[in-house]
Amino acid sequence: MNDLMTKSFLSYVDLKKQAMKDLEAGPDIEMGQLDPSDESNLSKFFEEVGAIKADMEEITNLLLDLQDLNEETRSAQSSKILRGLRDRINADMVMVLRKAKIIKTRLELLDKSNVANRGISAAYREGSHIDRTRIAVTNGLRVKLKDIMNDFQCLREKIVSEHKEGLKRRYYSATGEQPSEEMIEKMISEGGLVGVLEGKGQSVERERRGSEGNTEKLSSATPSLSRHGSDGRDSRRKNE
Repeated sequence: MNDLMTKSFLSYVDLKKQAMKDLEAGPDIEMGQLDPSDESNLSKFFEEVGAIKADMEEITNLLLDLQDLNEETRSAQSSKILRGLRDRINADMVMVLRKAKIIKTRLELLDKSNVANRGISAAYREGSHIDRTRIAVTNGLRVKLKDIMNDFQCLREKIVSEHKEGLKRRYYSATGEQPSEEMIEKMISEGGLVGVLEGKGQSVERERRGSEGNTEKLSSATPSLSRHGSDGRDSRRKNE
């Protein structure tokens, strides 16, 4: 995890500073150095930037929660508690993806707004001071979103990997056998070990009953064979 997981995001002023530095685009552009018309033009833009940042912070908080929940799964003492933790993990992951989709849509709208802003005045034309500021900040947000989702992907892979290892250990402890990859996927889809073990137990029970049934058939057939053998001997004695 990078510093997105441990620090709050840069303020929009810092975002602008960093973006403009990367673009080698002149002096600092803090709001205090802009004239009133420029400030007015940028105010609505930065309202939307603030809303996007708030959504990003929500994702960051969800990632922190996912880390904590994953830690709790390692010490869960019962299947019920573990299932509850897994449900919360899945819910957080779904929420991260939803938030990311919302942010992506907002960034696309911000792109359109930046293009439209160029037609308001010659002072805001493409490549102007204001235009470069808007583009730089928008691109900065897009980079931040990419970093966050990379963090999410790494965390998700870690959680899935540890979940599989945990299921392997529990399955081996319960059965003395190493589960196949297909069995692990089945355990994941069915929500854990219990359902799979129940199915395995039922299969073993069916095999046991089948074996007992075959034994009973053989046992019931034995007297018949004995009788046939006895009848045959009796017939031979009479003939003699």
